[in-house]
Amino acid sequence: MIRLLTLIVLLTSFHGVADTSLPSSKITKIATGWSSEGLYFSLEGSIRAEGCHNARVRIPSDHPMLNEILALALSAYHANKPVVFRISGCIGNDMKGIAIDI
Repeated sequence: MIRLLTLIVLLTSFHGVADTSLPSSKITKIATGWSSEGLYFSLEGSIRAEGCHNARVRIPSDHPMLNEILALALSAYHANKPVVFRISGCIGNDMKGIAIDI
């Protein structure tokens, strides 16, 4: 029985989500959610991380650097400069953003 359980554990596929960076692109829209779930950023083109269906980045409202990410995103948006978002999987259909680079 222990061998069977060990075999099952070893053969079970553990789905880990690796962080990835999106290609550099310009922010076309910044929005808040209706239920204070976070901030949404739409980008030029239809850039999507693997497994996410929407072409927008969501920064959750409980993210510890939410204000810093918003400040950098607003600066890039108003300067019409491209940004690179760091993504860590999906939140629902949206890409879960964890960092931004200008």
